[in-house]
Formats: sequence, C-alpha cells, structure tokens
Amino acid sequence: MEMSRTDDNAGKDGMAQIIGGLVIGKSENTEEALDRRSPVGVRTPRTELFTMSGVKFYNYNWNSAAAMHTCSHCWHDNNTDSGARTITVWDLYFDTTVQQYVSYTTPWRTIFFDKTGELTTKGVNSWFLPKYQHLLQPECEDLDSTLGGIVCDGTVEARRIAITGMPANFFGMRMKVAKFDTALETEKLADETIQTYLKDEANYGIVPYKDKQLPTNSWTIPYITNHRYRVHWESGLDFKEMKIEISDRW
Repeated sequence: MEMSRTDDNAGKDGMAQIIGGLVIGKSENTEEALDRRSPVGVRTPRTELFTMSGVKFYNYNWNSAAAMHTCSHCWHDNNTDSGARTITVWDLYFDTTVQQYVSYTTPWRTIFFDKTGELTTKGVNSWFLPKYQHLLQPECEDLDSTLGGIVCDGTVEARRIAITGMPANFFGMRMKVAKFDTALETEKLADETIQTYLKDEANYGIVPYKDKQLPTNSWTIPYITNHRYRVHWESGLDFKEMKIEISDRW
C-alpha cells in the first residue's frame, strides 16, 4: 500500500489514511522470486497529514524486508520535498516475524508520531525517528540495529525545521547539528574539552544540502524540542540572513 501525496486534505488530519489493514510479506503460496527481493508493506507519503491505525504486519523476516518504507517517490535527489514530514500512527501490530519496522529511504528523515506506542515501544504519544546523532537526547534510544531507527518517549516532541535563504556560497555544503544543552556546555567547558567535542564529527547529525526540493536550496532535519543545538556549515562562512521554515504541524 502506497500513498504519495495528501495535497487534497484541506489541512486536516484523518482524511488520507489506512484503517485496519492486513499486510503479509510471505504466505504459503508466495512465488520463489520473492526470496530474492526485499519488499515493504506500506510506503508513506512525502507530505504531511497521513495517518494509519489498526494495521497489522506479518512475515517480513528475510533479506531487508520491512513493514514500512518512507517518502513515496523520493528515490532520487530531484524529488519534490526535503523530507522530515510527520506520519501519525496508532494501534499498529507487528508480529514477531517482522524484523524491521521502518526502512528509511531517501531523504531518510520521516517523523512517526505514535499515539499508542506499538511502533516505538515507548508508550503513548511517542516518536520514531531516523538515526541522526543530534536526536539521541536523554529521552530517546537508538534501536537502529533491531527496529530501524531512534525512539523517543512522550515527554518530548519531534518537529521538522528547514533552513533556507542562505547566500549562494553556502550551496552544496553540509550542515552539521550537535546537541548543545546548557548542562552539556557547562560540563565540557569545566573539563576544557569543548573544542574536542565540537571537532568530533561523530557528535553531529549531518544534513546534506538539497537544491531542487521544497523548500529549494535548503537543509531540513527533525529536531527534538526543548533542547539546544549548535548548527553550523562545514566552511564556517559568515552570513547576514537566513530563513527558517517550521513544520506545518508545529
């Protein structure tokens, strides 16, 4: 099952949705050719305002098969959206044969808001997110090796932010985002290791530049709210202005 766009939702949740779906990867009469593939049950849209409820997934336990893929029709760099859109789910069921809940695909940024916690295993109003280092806040946990991403409990929120409107000499650069809460800064400064922390690329979520997506010439990524971040570009060039586009669901 695949939904590509939800432009006709008139700004309302619950108009484009899957309710009570049954999704089976393999059955007794599955063709042998499927053994060489890595299918997916549901591919989510590249826009906001899509919901899934009561969907059950079975028998996704070979190769890289997964219950869900992200961002329909975003398989190339010229796709029409920069990603990090929010999909709302609740009352999902994953049989023990499902080895991966979410397989992230280009541009690897979709946010899942789980109202009941079956996707995240973190309880009500929790979050399933792509693996970026800056998202590993204290309220979150990396489950990439098992379920396919980072999960956060309901005490926080995840939101999309796109930065655009930068000078042309920034185009093509990667943006780097590091956790930088006040407590972390105080600890690092006290130990005189702040520069070591900031110079280690392993501490950053790396955001590639996208020129042909919406918004154009932008850097878009999810953030965990109520935390502070250090954002900079690779060459450290100066700028006079930028534009920040927040999520439609803020």
